[in-house]
Amino acid sequence: MDSFGTDHIIDPFDIFASRFAMMFHSPSMYLVYEWMTSILHAPLADFTRPPAGTWLLCGYGRFGKAVREHVGAEGIETRIIEADIAGTNAPAGTTEGRGTEAGTLIEGGVSEVAGIIAGTDNDANNLSIIITARQLNPQLFTVGRQNSRENADIFQAAKIDVVMQPGVIVARHILGLILAPLLDDFLRLTHDQNETWANVLVSRVAGAVEDITPATWDLEISPLTAPAVFDGLISGDQVTLGHLCTHPQDRERRLPCVPLLIKRATEQRLLPEMDEILQGGDHILFCGRSEAARHIQRTINDHQALLYIRTGEDRPGGIVWQWLTRQG
Repeated sequence: MDSFGTDHIIDPFDIFASRFAMMFHSPSMYLVYEWMTSILHAPLADFTRPPAGTWLLCGYGRFGKAVREHVGAEGIETRIIEADIAGTNAPAGTTEGRGTEAGTLIEGGVSEVAGIIAGTDNDANNLSIIITARQLNPQLFTVGRQNSRENADIFQAAKIDVVMQPGVIVARHILGLILAPLLDDFLRLTHDQNETWANVLVSRVAGAVEDITPATWDLEISPLTAPAVFDGLISGDQVTLGHLCTHPQDRERRLPCVPLLIKRATEQRLLPEMDEILQGGDHILFCGRSEAARHIQRTINDHQALLYIRTGEDRPGGIVWQWLTRQG
């Protein structure tokens, strides 16, 4: 697919493995990923930090290989249980079995590990692995792969700490590419940010959306998509990011949104400040409440609204009102 110049190749196993590994070095950044790619207006996910130490990985197919590679880069050791050692080319020391039997889990060291990942392509087996492992080690942090949507209620009832759903990951990723093309750039650029930076981002987003997942959207400063802003820039006016984030009917009110990224020519700037002066051609990614997106749309299309935000001057709109104002 890559050799044909495909714009986006979506591998749910690699996406999940990368984000799960992030939980070990930056739980706050993982939390941001969850918020940005979750269903709109769902409750905000809670902060979760998996325990460090050795983990037991059941299943060494494509999913297991991706998880082992990414968590290994974070210094997390994994012990593997696999039913088909030769067929999956599992590493030396792998315990043979499905992991659904207590004996196999004990042989794999379930009593000594910090967490377990049930990552086979069979939902019943994954649930059995986790339930049996908990009986042997109640303190385990659990990760389960859910292959079928029909089993959502069962996985929820099992109270698994982290559930991986390949179909949901693909759907959310595609939806993000459609609704906010810059979101993919943002998530890529933030991958290596430290926990301190991520904490600032979490604080800003949570302050804007309070208790529900944010909407994400982007806009381009161009004559067609933001005529009021573009015309102002052509006339020599200074229009800032803060102007866009101001309520078009009350310039003292800040809209519930956070600018995440400005893409300008070859430059990409994370978390730009409100005093950032906009330029023609800027692409800006926002997250926040849906009503903020609607208000911003009014501002960038309505010359009078933008003038009011910038100067406090509330001129009447429409030809008749403008004529009456001039007569007065």
